[in-house]
This record gives sequence, C-alpha cells and structure tokens, in this order.
Amino acid sequence: MSAERTFEARELSPRGHGAVSIVAVRGPGALARVRELCARDDLTVGDVRLVTLRAQGERLDRALCIVARDDDVELHLHGNPLLVARLCSELGGALPSAPRRSRDREFPSDPRTPGERAFPSDPRTPEERGLPSDSKTSEERELSSDLSTSAELEPPSAPRAPEERAFSMLARAATDSAARILLDQAEGALRRAVDLELRADDPLRLAALVDRSRTARFALAPTRVVLAGPVNAGKSMLFNLLLGERRAIESAEPGTTRDVLRAHARFGAYPIELFDVAGVRPLSGAAPEHAVERAGQELARELCARADWIVWLSPEGERSPPELGARATAFLSRADQAAPELRSRARRSLASRTEPAAAVAAVHAAFREHFSLPEEPWSPGMAVTFDEPTRAALDLVFAAGSAEARRAVWPRVVAAH
Repeated sequence: MSAERTFEARELSPRGHGAVSIVAVRGPGALARVRELCARDDLTVGDVRLVTLRAQGERLDRALCIVARDDDVELHLHGNPLLVARLCSELGGALPSAPRRSRDREFPSDPRTPGERAFPSDPRTPEERGLPSDSKTSEERELSSDLSTSAELEPPSAPRAPEERAFSMLARAATDSAARILLDQAEGALRRAVDLELRADDPLRLAALVDRSRTARFALAPTRVVLAGPVNAGKSMLFNLLLGERRAIESAEPGTTRDVLRAHARFGAYPIELFDVAGVRPLSGAAPEHAVERAGQELARELCARADWIVWLSPEGERSPPELGARATAFLSRADQAAPELRSRARRSLASRTEPAAAVAAVHAAFREHFSLPEEPWSPGMAVTFDEPTRAALDLVFAAGSAEARRAVWPRVVAAH
C-alpha cells in the first residue's frame, strides 16, 4: 500500500538570485494554504493567475499562481533567496537542503498527456460570462491600477530587456504552456541560446530557433477559427462541444444561427478564438423575413475572409468553396446519419452527436496538422522569440551577413528594444 502523501512547500528552481523562482506547494491542503496566503478564496483547479502574496499583514510579492490540482500548486515569484525562504516558512515547508548544480528546472512527473496539461481556466470577460463589467475582485482592480500606473510612469521610448517583457506578459498567458514558455524567456533562455549559437556560427541552429518560435506564437496568441458550412451542418453542436459548454442554440430548423457567436476555447495546449457563423443557403429575393439571416451570412463571409483556419462542415461531404482556399479543412458532418458510401469517401468525418469526444479530438488533430504543430508546444528551457521586438531583433541578426557582423549586431538590437 502506498504511503500517504505529506505536505511540502519547496523551491524547484536552482537556489540563489535570479529573475524567477518556482515554489511547489504539494500535498493535502496545498490549495487551501495558497488561498489563505493570497486571500483568494476563488482560486480553483485550472487557474493561471497573477496574485499578491501576503503574510502577517505584510505584502511579500506578486506571483504567478498555477493550480494543477487541489494538492499541487506552483508559485512563480521574484528570485530572491530571502523572499523564497520566507514564503516556504509561511507555507509550512522548507527549502532544499542543498542547491542543485543544474540550471534546469525540475518538474514533477505528470500522468496526464501534454494536451491535458493545458489547464481549462476561463479567459472570458465578465460580460461574456454574464457578469457585470465591474465584477472584478479587489485584487484584480489593484493589479489593473498597478499596471496602468507603471505604464504611465515609464517613458514610451524606454527600452526594456527581453527578460522584463517576457515576465510582464505572464499575467496574460492563456495556458500553462504559454506561461512556461514565457518563464523560460524571463529567465534568459532566448539571450543564452542566441549568444551560444552566434559563437558556434551555425545558421542552421538559428533557423531551428525561428522554427520553434513559430510554434510558440500559436501558444502565446489565439488563432482565429471559424466554423462554417451550409445550414443544418452541425456547426452549433460542434461549437458547444469544442467549448465544453452549451453556448449556441442547437436546432433542426434551418437558419437558427443568424448572428455570430464568439468564444475563447483551447485546442489542447493552443488558445483559440472560436466563431460559429450563419449557415450558407440561398435566400429568396429581398424578403423582409430573411433580412437578419442575410446580414448574418454577409458577416460570416467577412469573418471567413479574416480567419486563420476555417472548419467547413457539410453533411453531404461537399468540398469547401474555392474562395476559401487552403485556409479551409472540410469535414463530413453528421457522419452517423450519412450513407456508408459517403462515409467511406470522406477523408475526415465527425459524428458529434454519437461520438462527441472523438469529434473534438478530430478537430484538434486537424488543427495541428493544418499548421504543422506538435501536441505540446513547450519543452523545458526552450528558447523562442515571443514578441515583435525579439522577432525583429533576430531578423536583423539574419540580415547582418557574416558571422562577425551577426555577433556585433545582436547585443545592439537587444539593447535597443
């Protein structure tokens, strides 16, 4: 019989001064203790939040709080040994007995798949959740005030180090993978990698960094995905399945969706801006009863023109319209009701009503295939460009020509941004 798990609060990152320290709080009552320390009773499993840590009436630090389970919480805070020691003491844990030699962070073994590690916190605005616009907690209002004040105090032209910018982006990370990517850059992963690769004078290694950065962009910013197709193709049903909740009305009556529904979703580890639009069908003349649906169809065309990816659903197995081009992926929808020969011809099919989990998995897999993405975009210590200044800096390095010129350009462009 396995031993009962005991409570601990300990530092995972190498001990010493650094940009970020990671404290793991694990065991029975872990989430309850963190809630008490940051006075946030609403913290729940799946949350990735910026919180303020307080003890005995004293404000200790801002921290990124990642809640994996009730008994597994991570706190990412400024890397000061005294601060970390105080935090562990307040939590009732202890620091490691000796510093580790490796600079790499250690993370606990996790039985979940990489896609399941994308925590399902809710990124919707209060209005989208049906709450009043002023329903922020006092903590969120304080954070908003701090951020706006700091933005006013800092001159617009003041250069900021990449590590500072990555750390400042953590509060907006939509997924656990995005937060970990940014934490690696806040700890200097990008700067170290470029310095090393410039010394090695290996353009292929820099090209690999660019390729990793492309994947990271999908993890750091939502991809715009539109569900389109003829009326009664099952778009609203799939929309609800991909969200994991009922947001769209499902009906057998053609033309039920006349407006655009928008929501934030996750396809595994990737944040998505998801749209359900009016179905395509011919409408007779200028009949007044079709005015709203006609306007919805026009809006659907506009959204498809701006979409990153279009999921085209058709119960007849039709190909997507040519004007959508390579941005569309066609699915046979309502496959459980389709004739056997139609199912056999379809490359991709969905039976959302009878096999909902398989339908969601199929869309996630098609998304990754369309953009050539791995299931998990993060790996420990991975260096990537993460914003426009870092991408522009790397472009200038590539354009510099000789190895000597590239080595001279990199420090200047990093300092300038």
